[in-house]
Amino acid sequence: MSYTERFSEAHYPLVAEAPDALGPATINSTPVYVGDYNRLVLVFGLGDMGQGATVLISLRQSPDAAAAVNAAVAGKTTAALVAGVDDNTVGCIELRTEELNVDARYQYVYVRNVIAGAAVEMSWVLFGLEPRFKPVPTTNWNVVID
Repeated sequence: MSYTERFSEAHYPLVAEAPDALGPATINSTPVYVGDYNRLVLVFGLGDMGQGATVLISLRQSPDAAAAVNAAVAGKTTAALVAGVDDNTVGCIELRTEELNVDARYQYVYVRNVIAGAAVEMSWVLFGLEPRFKPVPTTNWNVVID
């Protein structure tokens, strides 16, 4: 990233979950095409976690947007985040697109949250970084202030 390049020009929010309390469930985001980026970063934040809550956050891959065929991305799942220990945690999962199963033509990625035990307040954003073609679009940014 050059000094004069804006953050919003080089980091594109592909898909996001606004801050919310999410109950026990397996929640998958919309699969997004990542062939235009060399790297991805999932930035997540946890707030209060209900007593007994746990959450696993992972990146999954698929050959298409339907994601009927899918697989975990090796090494891209958090350890169990536990209420009373991991409340108010900020973290990230980084991925180089060459880590996807390119032999199976996996070129879509989605975020999976597995929440158990009780509700968890959380939010996250999956960013596309190091675009293969510049400039990147700005349509997913709601506000950009220089």
